[in-house]
Amino acid sequence: MTNTASEEEQRDVTKTIGLLLKQLHHVTLEGNDSLFLFHGKQTMLVVDGCTDIEIRNLHWDYAAPTVTEMTVNVREDAYLEATVHLDSHYELVNGKLEWIGEGWRFGEGPMQLCDSGLSATWRVDNWLERVLHTEELARNSFAFISKTMRRRISFQAQSCKCVMAFEIKSVC
Repeated sequence: MTNTASEEEQRDVTKTIGLLLKQLHHVTLEGNDSLFLFHGKQTMLVVDGCTDIEIRNLHWDYAAPTVTEMTVNVREDAYLEATVHLDSHYELVNGKLEWIGEGWRFGEGPMQLCDSGLSATWRVDNWLERVLHTEELARNSFAFISKTMRRRISFQAQSCKCVMAFEIKSVC
C-alpha cells in the first residue's frame, strides 16, 4: 500500500474509507456507468478479505482535488514567479501561501516536484517554508523572494496521505 504514514510519522493513523468491501465472496458491484464523487480526505475503496469480487462500470473522482499544484514560470537569482492551478485553492496568511481543501489546510510538510519534460516526479522539502516574502500578482499568480527551484517545474503538495484504493488479503 502506498501513500500511508506510520505511527511514528502520524500519531492518529485512523483512515477514512469511502467504500469498504469486507469479507465478501462472489459479489459483483455493477455501477451502470455511475460516478462516485468523494468529498474530503479519504481512501476511495478498500477490498478487505474478499474473494471473487468484480467491480465494473464505475467512475471514481474527488469533488475537490486532494493535491494542490502550481507551475514555476520565471526564476531569477532570488525571485520566482508561479501560477497556481485553477483547481487548487489557497490563502495568503502572514505573507505565506497556505493551501486549502475540504476539511484541511496545508502550509508545512513535504512537496513533490513534477518535471513533465523528463516525465519525472520526486519528493522534496517544502521550499515555501523558507520563502522570505510572497506577493500575489494576480488571481492564481504569485511572486516569491527565494533562491529555490528551477524553471518549468510543477509543484504538488498534499496535506493527507490519500490513495484511491487498496486491497488487504483478498483474492479477486
